Amino acid sequence: MSFSQEHCASISHNHLVTGRWNDENCDHERGWVCSMKKCTDIFTCVFILTSSIPVPPPTSTPCPSGYITWYSSCYKLVSEPKSWEEAQQACVKEGGNLASVDMSYDQAFISGAVQQGETDAWIGLHPLLHHLENAGSDSYKWSDGWPVFFTHWGPGEPTDHEGEGCVSMHAPSLFIQGTWNDTACTATKPYICKITKEPIPHCLNLLLIACSSFQIT
Repeated sequence: MSFSQEHCASISHNHLVTGRWNDENCDHERGWVCSMKKCTDIFTCVFILTSSIPVPPPTSTPCPSGYITWYSSCYKLVSEPKSWEEAQQACVKEGGNLASVDMSYDQAFISGAVQQGETDAWIGLHPLLHHLENAGSDSYKWSDGWPVFFTHWGPGEPTDHEGEGCVSMHAPSLFIQGTWNDTACTATKPYICKITKEPIPHCLNLLLIACSSFQIT
């Protein structure tokens, strides 16, 4: 084997093929990722990322039973399928909301949780007017009120098919794992609850609507 040929693998961060692997020349200089397995459960394993962005510190507030600590929030994957609204209400009863995804670290962590399941799981993103017929699904907000700073749509998503609007995260399948899909809010799926003590940021620019939404174009 000659290492001057394409025998080493890299992972793409292009928004259309994020997470896909590519074989390339091993002499190319790239950033890299180191991992250290801390446990047997993929949801709670800690990965040390070699990058210019510091790994978020853990929360100092204990999480409720059944929840996992990540950064300043607590997360729980619930396998019992519910509609988006039913899942949101179940999370609210426990002091949280369906999970919002604020940055790429959150995306990677929640995607690891969804990977344990066999089907997509609800997250907290939904249309501004999801309770109205034909309201359109080009404007979204998080159920916990956070502005939409980060998205991870799958290729061609959101599709805006009639009756679709609430957002789920793909489990491993024919789709790219961890990407987002808009689907009928009445569909029943597992879901991710999130409890956080972080204050909601103030509006930063005119693209934010009521400090809790973002116009997706």
